[in-house]
Amino acid sequence: VDSAIAATAARYHLALGGTAEAQAIVENALEAAWDAGLVALYADCAGASAVPLIERAEKWLRAHARDPALLLALGKLCMHQALWGKAQSYIEASLALEPTHEGHMTLAALMETLGKPQEAGRHFRRSAELAG
Repeated sequence: VDSAIAATAARYHLALGGTAEAQAIVENALEAAWDAGLVALYADCAGASAVPLIERAEKWLRAHARDPALLLALGKLCMHQALWGKAQSYIEASLALEPTHEGHMTLAALMETLGKPQEAGRHFRRSAELAG
């Protein structure tokens, strides 16, 4: 249940293709104590379908509505499920609360997927500015 141990265990399972195991570890740890690092890792736990993870994360959103890590994780999960509009809304909400390198990189990738290279370029540049 310790967030550092849970993150290490979840990464181990993800490296071996165990998304279900990683998902369970992260969910159990988050139920015990909210941790932004674990929330970020949750986006990587989607297997073939991200729908159950999206549903769970949207329930967490009720209690953590202004958590930029949760909003970004939801955006990534929605991208995994090809829910482009929802993905964009969640990522933009995350960036409005906390502009991050990862958030702008994620939005740039989404813009590329949507065939919007100018917007993608803008977010790549902003990402580079935040990284440097």
